[in-house]
Amino acid sequence: MGRPVATAREAYSDDGPLMPISTVRHEENLISCVLYHNEVLDDPDVWVKPGMFQDEALGRIWGAILELHEANEPISAASLGGPYHRFVQAIGIERWADISTSYVPASDAQKLAKWIREGFNRRVLQDVANRILLAARDPEKRDDELIEMLSDSLLYLETESDAERVSVGDKALTAYYEWLLKIDEGGVEHGILTGWTSLDILTLGWKRKDLIVVGGRTSVGKSAFSIEVALRAARQGYKVLIFSLEMSEEQVRMRMAANLARVPLHLIVTGKVKKDDLDRMNNLGPFIAKIGVCDKRGMTAEEIAAEMRRYKRKYGLDLVIVDYIQEIDEKPLKQDTAGAALARVTRKLRKAAQVCDCAVMTLSQLRREAEGKAPTLADLFGSSGIETGADMIILLHRERDEENKNALQVHVAKHRNGPTGKIEMHYDPERQTIHEFETRREYE
Repeated sequence: MGRPVATAREAYSDDGPLMPISTVRHEENLISCVLYHNEVLDDPDVWVKPGMFQDEALGRIWGAILELHEANEPISAASLGGPYHRFVQAIGIERWADISTSYVPASDAQKLAKWIREGFNRRVLQDVANRILLAARDPEKRDDELIEMLSDSLLYLETESDAERVSVGDKALTAYYEWLLKIDEGGVEHGILTGWTSLDILTLGWKRKDLIVVGGRTSVGKSAFSIEVALRAARQGYKVLIFSLEMSEEQVRMRMAANLARVPLHLIVTGKVKKDDLDRMNNLGPFIAKIGVCDKRGMTAEEIAAEMRRYKRKYGLDLVIVDYIQEIDEKPLKQDTAGAALARVTRKLRKAAQVCDCAVMTLSQLRREAEGKAPTLADLFGSSGIETGADMIILLHRERDEENKNALQVHVAKHRNGPTGKIEMHYDPERQTIHEFETRREYE
């Protein structure tokens, strides 16, 4: 007589979920199920990573089962007794006989796979809790190190989860038809639009899950550009969060006030604002306060990702701006280079955008060699890593001569899912505003 089959009653109590951290029994039952019903592996929900098995020996047998399935070979006790016999021997002949002769219905496959995943996640969390508890008792451990340990573990669970990511079959067909329907109805899916018509035509807005890099030399207007983008998004009701790693929160909000109230920034900084302008700025307070600003120095990409998740849970999150990427702290590795470190940061920011389902825009410095000329992708500091990881790269440029000092060239130099091109805008550094020149558009 085979082992009793796990039931929903055993997995859940009257008081709510009671998922056992030990999943060995579920692992045995899932293998038994597949031996009798090979076809259940055609369901993506049944696929579990072998590394999620608590019993490593069973995990190796499960890995062999997946290999046989991918090779379109029959899965049975006999087929596993050939090249994989050492895996069978590792668990013992008597135990293998029990597993291979126990009948588990095909209808149980999905829930068994689900319980194995959840058990793995709970074991990871338990391990994290134990390690943090031990570290917390160490007086030499800093708070930020403990927070980073927790953040890294949560990001691991989010990115390594066995949840279905592949669209295929009926799911893919439905999505395809929905896409065709949008085209037929004349609708184009767009992201967060700016209101700058020429730029919106090029970009179709800032797309969720995308990483947008904005590069430019010092004082060209990168911060003003990003703040203008933030304000335009917030006006439409989008939730915006700014990580200001260089300027203080007060400096960021002063620039917002200068932009919205059309008051020269230097008058705000020196406190020489007229009463009418001050009243107007006062009325803008509630709107400016809707935009989140974090001005903590020396943040890591992991800390930024953790704060994004926290902010999204509490307020919602559509657009994140990081000023700027070279200020993000990244622990050096052996034989590391600045470019390699920036490449890692870029990948982490893009992963954070995907996890939080929002657009992330980060500002970037240029190499010194780019001074005095229109920049190219190669002029980005750490260009190779940034160019590979970014979905879109925008390069800003202004001439230094007096006649053209307010003409801001916005060059969409890389666009993973669309055209590139150059647009000329008007930049007022005193009031921190950027407007579009309607007639100056150049598409590539």
